[in-house]
Amino acid sequence: MARKMGPATILTQQEEDQIEEWIVKKAMLGFPLHPEDVKDSIQGLLTESPRENPFTNNRPGIKWFNLFLKRHPEIKKRNTEVIPKDRAEVTKENLEECFNELNNFLIEHDCVGIFEGSTRGRRVLNLDETGCLTCPKTGKVLGPKQLPDFYEVTTGSEKQSITVLCTYSADGSALPPMVVKMGKRYFCDYCQRSFVDDIESRKKHLFGVSHLRMKKEYYAMIRDLKTLVQEERSKELCRRFRNTGECSFGVLCNHTHYSPEELAHFEATVKLQEEERSKLPKIEEWIARKAELDKKIPVDAHVNRLTTLLDPSLPPSLRLPSWSDISSTSLLEWG
Repeated sequence: MARKMGPATILTQQEEDQIEEWIVKKAMLGFPLHPEDVKDSIQGLLTESPRENPFTNNRPGIKWFNLFLKRHPEIKKRNTEVIPKDRAEVTKENLEECFNELNNFLIEHDCVGIFEGSTRGRRVLNLDETGCLTCPKTGKVLGPKQLPDFYEVTTGSEKQSITVLCTYSADGSALPPMVVKMGKRYFCDYCQRSFVDDIESRKKHLFGVSHLRMKKEYYAMIRDLKTLVQEERSKELCRRFRNTGECSFGVLCNHTHYSPEELAHFEATVKLQEEERSKLPKIEEWIARKAELDKKIPVDAHVNRLTTLLDPSLPPSLRLPSWSDISSTSLLEWG
């Protein structure tokens, strides 16, 4: 009688064998199970057939799952390659039928000769596309260990890429590749995101709820207090915001979220700001006053005030010219 060391498993040997068979068959059909799927199944089994177990809410953890894999070495974690349904349905019979239809087409149009002779290998082509990042993530590079932060300057974005279509013939020759570059994109400063720059995409984005919300939030952030009072005074109080303190519409709400007391305080602040601003001199008065002061001070006095600060032993090219030197100079040519 075979007896394994250690405590007994939560599931019986028959139950674990059925789970193993289930995992293998699902993988062979092209629908591999994730570890969470297996845990969900065992949780449902223990809920329907209660038994003593150390699991929380009858759901096994990662430790139990790793021990399950050790007990069943036929199963192992692997990375999958995702393929669409139409590619998964391709069979040998489908391929033979496709080639038979091609052969019948060539016979019907008297074109069978293109696959005969020494150049037939050049007419059988295989092509596939691949994506190339314009700014791939860097690996390990060399540099001084004293430098705390080590950067590599690039000219592109990490998300930008190009698509390359590579074509090869049966005789080993390669055709020139076709490169599909990334299209132009429009960057929205309000939403801090980019999208394809065409009429339909731009129209869809500009009239979207998210864009309108971000645009209104930016406007509410930069508008002055006087404009805020004028706009919010003309709106009714939002009952939802008044009763609960929250409103799902946010800045898109057609009603005001400010109480009458808050608006009254803002209005008083605006009046104080306008009174302080009215005490300041007008721009016309300031210009007239400055013109009167300029008339009283001789023009040459500004130059003399600066020349006294310079060393008199400086060469002529470094000395400041006086007003008389400038006014007496006749410039007939430039350059």
